[in-house]
Order: sequence, then structure tokens, then C-alpha cells
Amino acid sequence: MTEELDTVFIRHRISCTAGAIEDLHQDDLIAVHYSNTPITADPDECAARYEETGTENHRKLGNKIEVLKDWAESGALVGADYGSGSLNLKGGMKIGSVRQPDDSSQAHLLLIGCRGSECVGHLEVPVGTSESEVLTRAEESSSSLYELFQNIDDIDDGYVYTGLQLEDSRWVWYRDYPVLSAKLPRGALGTWDNGDMKYLQAAYNGATTLTEILGNQASAEEKARFLAPGQLETVCLEYLRQEYTHFLQLYSIGENLPPGSELRDIDILGRSHPGEMSIVAQVTHETDADELNDKLTKLEGYARSTTKARLLFFGPRAGYENPDVVIPESVEYISNGEVYTKLEQLKPALLDAMLTAPPENEGESPL
Repeated sequence: MTEELDTVFIRHRISCTAGAIEDLHQDDLIAVHYSNTPITADPDECAARYEETGTENHRKLGNKIEVLKDWAESGALVGADYGSGSLNLKGGMKIGSVRQPDDSSQAHLLLIGCRGSECVGHLEVPVGTSESEVLTRAEESSSSLYELFQNIDDIDDGYVYTGLQLEDSRWVWYRDYPVLSAKLPRGALGTWDNGDMKYLQAAYNGATTLTEILGNQASAEEKARFLAPGQLETVCLEYLRQEYTHFLQLYSIGENLPPGSELRDIDILGRSHPGEMSIVAQVTHETDADELNDKLTKLEGYARSTTKARLLFFGPRAGYENPDVVIPESVEYISNGEVYTKLEQLKPALLDAMLTAPPENEGESPL
């Protein structure tokens, strides 16, 4: 069951042509790459090279080999984004599982050889296989791979990647599961936190209603977490429109604001009625106490800039209940669950549309 697997992420920001990265996608391969590093599956060899040369890429490759080893040993459900290397693969991700064969007690990695616009093959080796052992195995198994591995420094369009094979994969579009795009972990390799992991599982299982993976007893707070940040802002706007019959949104505030903008710290700016009280709001899924306190402090600043404003902070209930979160007297904290509950009663079609993905056969594959 995928629920038993760790949920992890890989972003393919690697040196290669679009054709080569599309080959990786087509072959259900995930990979990392660092230039001018040994063709090895041995993290200790990478560490030794780093000690000798001080070249940072040796250390980075060794660290990534350890991560891939952990995925292979424990099993993982992987969300793989290939869009950084191919326009055809932008806008979605491939999700599949990685698990060691039952008859193997040692993790294996793939050393993938690519030249120009295509991948020429890959070699499976146990973790700990040194560069000299890799070359010996390549010579015994594949003349084309051996030639590439042996002469990699002299081949301008040749690359060797370190990776794993995905099993039982499926492609999902971010337009169908927008929260996936909004919740992507940072960096080339990462893990999804305990809440976000359910998004990946829901998409992988082809859930047409995203919250169904939570079960029938899910709270409104849990369901609200399945809204992408932009969706949550839309829901909070609708909440305000239900509270104020003549609510006016004065400005659409988003990520495209220029650096230093005075409105960068808020998400909603409106009026309860023409010429009446201003509504200034911040909307977030954030649960970290320090981050929440920073956002609340910035919102509080608007109390000093106007004498007729209602300051609203829409956030997770966990933040409201956290004793380390300091809520200023001038700020009204409204939980996302409360907003979700109200919209379930008054605008259920809106939530259904946001949290319902089309059947799998309605979406096309990228290639």
C-alpha cells in the first residue's frame, strides 16, 4: 500500500537536452547529476575525492547517493518533476514507487548514460560500487555504456546520471491537483511533510475527490489543507462576501508584486461597504510558530496605518491553539476550518469544484 511508503520528491534540474530528459521520463527513471564527479555508486569514494580536491560537487553527489540509497532500502512514493528540462513536461509530475526487490538485501542504483538528445542505457550496481568496479561491469555488459563511461571527460554532449527506477507510475497534471504544485518541497530532493504527503497519495491513487483519502471522519480543518494557497484565498474572499453583502475587493494581491511593495504582507484588501471600514487580511496554511508570529506582526502594522480597519488573519487552527503564537489584540484570527465549514453550508459547489479532479481518462499524457 502506498500509504505505508515514505513520500518523497525529486526535481530534475540536471544538465541535459530536452530529448534526454524526456527519455528519462518515458523510461520511468529519476536521476541526479553533478558535473566533474566520478562515475560511482560509492558515497565514501565521493567523500574521499572531496577531501582530496575540495570540489563541492563530490560532496553533493555523495550526499545524494545516500538519499537515493535510503529511498531504495525503505521504499518510497516519489513525485518526480521533469519540467525544468523540457517544456513538454511542464505543468505536471510523474508519481511512482521505488522499492528494493524482496530477494535483495542491498540497495541498488542506476548509472544512466546519455549522449546528445537520448539516453543510451543504464547500468544497475549495488550502492558502494566504486568507479573502477563500475567500468569493469560496464565493459562486461554494454559496449556503448563502457565507451561513454570510459571517455566521459572527452565527450561534450555526454552525461552520466545517478538514479532509480520508478514502478507503477502515473502522470498527473497540476491543473487537476493544484495543491501539488503549491506544496512542492524545496531543492532537488526532498520529503513531503506529514500533512502534504496525503496530497501525493490522493493524486497517485487517482482520487477524483481529493479529500476522500482522509476518510469520512475528516474535520473541516483537514479538508481545508487540501486547498492550494490561491484556492484558500478565493475561499476566504467568498467568506467575506457572505459576511458583508456589499463587500468590495479593492486590489488583487499576489506573488507578482514588486519587491518592497507596501502591500506585500497582505493577501486581501477590501471594504465592507463602499466608503466604509477597510478589510485587511492575511491568508496562510503556515503552522510554524515563528513564521506565524512574523506574519501576525506584519499584519498588526496596518492597525497603525489606518483608524478604520478590520484586521483578519485566516490560518490553521493549530496556529490559534499554539501557546507560542502571539495574536495581537488588533488582529482577529479565523481558522481555515471555520471558513471551510461556512462555505460547505453556503457555497458547496465552489468547494466541490476546487477539490474534484477529472477522471483519469479525461486527461492527456504529456508525450
